[in-house]
Amino acid sequence: MHKKLFVMMIFMLFGSNATFAALGEWEKIGDSDGVVTLRKEVPDSPVVAFRGEALIEDSMARIAGVLEAVEREKEWMADVVETYNIEKLSESDRWEYNRTKTPWPLQDRDFVIHSTVSFKADPEPTLTIKMNSAENEKKPPIPGVVRGALIDSTFVLKFVEEKKTFFTCEIHADPKGAIPKWVVNLFQKSWPLDTISGLKRQLQKKDVSENETVKSLILKSSKAPIQPAS
Repeated sequence: MHKKLFVMMIFMLFGSNATFAALGEWEKIGDSDGVVTLRKEVPDSPVVAFRGEALIEDSMARIAGVLEAVEREKEWMADVVETYNIEKLSESDRWEYNRTKTPWPLQDRDFVIHSTVSFKADPEPTLTIKMNSAENEKKPPIPGVVRGALIDSTFVLKFVEEKKTFFTCEIHADPKGAIPKWVVNLFQKSWPLDTISGLKRQLQKKDVSENETVKSLILKSSKAPIQPAS
């Protein structure tokens, strides 16, 4: 959610002149700082899906390292104030908690997320992280916080070169509550740019580690970088 509440109120009073893409088709709506932003109308849903694409000049393993560190998401994800693993079933299957700050007088939103990871080597090494809301008895709703719905979200990392990765992020989320859905759509459209920009900033930190599992999988693939002779 955006922090400029007075802008939200103006739009709530006077309406929006946003244009809409055909159902099921991605429509490009922005290209800034190396990030392409797209939106898509989803059948039977009042909220729009958004997508961001960018070529990131860093390794897949380091980017995966950032995405794996759930407890550090508040360092780079917009408006996130609390994140942690509820339950880690394996390296590729876990439950996460995420709480997002919203401007007064709205209540904070939180999400209980089931996250799964998959990897394929061909035609190029690709890591896919899929996330969606689901109930978990270990994290019941909190009084005073609105439980949102992450209908579908995906991060995709595709190997380009040893220090170049094509990154795609998608989100289809409903923060629930009394916020009009067109207002939700208006302010969620900045999510792809905010997310990728934040990821790039996080990658600049020296304490970001590579994900060793992903690094090993890439080395075993046909696109593995040539190792120097011993």
